Amino acid sequence: MDEAGRLALADAAVVGMSTYHDRRELHIALQLPALVETAELERCADQIAAQMGLEKAVLTPHYASAAFSADCLPSLIANIRRHTHAEVNGFFKDAKATVNGNPLHIDLQYAGRELLLAKGTDKLLAREIHKLFDLELAVEFVEAKTYDIEAAVRSAVAEKQEAEKQKKEEAEKQVEHRPMQGGLPLYGDTVHGFFGKPIQGIA
Repeated sequence: MDEAGRLALADAAVVGMSTYHDRRELHIALQLPALVETAELERCADQIAAQMGLEKAVLTPHYASAAFSADCLPSLIANIRRHTHAEVNGFFKDAKATVNGNPLHIDLQYAGRELLLAKGTDKLLAREIHKLFDLELAVEFVEAKTYDIEAAVRSAVAEKQEAEKQKKEEAEKQVEHRPMQGGLPLYGDTVHGFFGKPIQGIA
């Protein structure tokens, strides 16, 4: 295992181990004092498998309840996206967790509460927290902003109208004027007849 892997698992204690000879797999249960990102655990597991000539190695972490904090939220969400609900990606952008008893409040900055509840994401997060930290926490989503589709449409229409106005003004600035014959301080493409015969001498 490389230096980064050894540092990540320096304080880990092996609390269980299972081998599956038919599949050439090794599963190791670890007790860790602080959160280690799932991606780093998987990277370490791949190195172990390669060094031992196995098809696969799996590192399953477990943490003390006191290790849980709001800073764990991105890692928990990453676990759910990776293994179960990839479609929740985006709804948790800039989300903030508040750990103050039960339930765990998660503030969603860009809406999506109803969809996440319909997908059972609150229950998935609660199960993940229990599995990793032995904590029984309900999860509650709170929308920091309510998405106003009518306001969004009005804004989009206004932006489009402004863009068209600017485009029209720019096009008018770029018109090439053709001077009339006879030295008149007029331009043929801007002269319009109001009465009488058509103006002569327009090139």
